[in-house]
Amino acid sequence: MEGAKHQKFQFINENGNKTRVITHLSRKPSGTDLDANLQGKIARQMKLSSNQFREFVDCTLTIEEYRVILANLEEKK
Repeated sequence: MEGAKHQKFQFINENGNKTRVITHLSRKPSGTDLDANLQGKIARQMKLSSNQFREFVDCTLTIEEYRVILANLEEKK
């Protein structure tokens, strides 16, 4: 999904259903680093801790692990 200044991503679960996880990313120039503040905002939008977000970015957090994290959050509600 795209807006004027941001791209919007929504996580789809294994059943093909939309989840409440929506992340907005600025259209920054290619190669621009994200500062710690923005990384924290994205991590919160994705329902991840800072460490989990770093694992996600480093591709060491699998989609299956991410689904388990989200499922555990839903169970706590």
